[in-house]
Amino acid sequence: IQEAFQAGRPVLCSDIGGMAEKVADGVSGLQFRVGNRQDLLRAMRAAVQPGVQAGLCAGLPAVSDRVAMARAYLAAFAGFATPSASAAPSRPSPASGPVPSAP
Repeated sequence: IQEAFQAGRPVLCSDIGGMAEKVADGVSGLQFRVGNRQDLLRAMRAAVQPGVQAGLCAGLPAVSDRVAMARAYLAAFAGFATPSASAAPSRPSPASGPVPSAP
């Protein structure tokens, strides 16, 4: 999906999971009900109607180039690599008194 958007192309996808989250039906692509051949056919027919492609292309979201995307990932992961002092695991205090032995 990201690659299609990068290339300026709308997407035809099923209505489940990450695909449905990324592709706004009728805005940046067309969705069909998963497992429904008739609905897939409807979406395919709609996609080739005059003006539909141009309208969907106009609705494509802005996509970061690969350098900007890599920088964003590096910035996000940098936070994981340097935990704050408050996030450091605490050690349990030693038990007071004798430790019970196993029976």
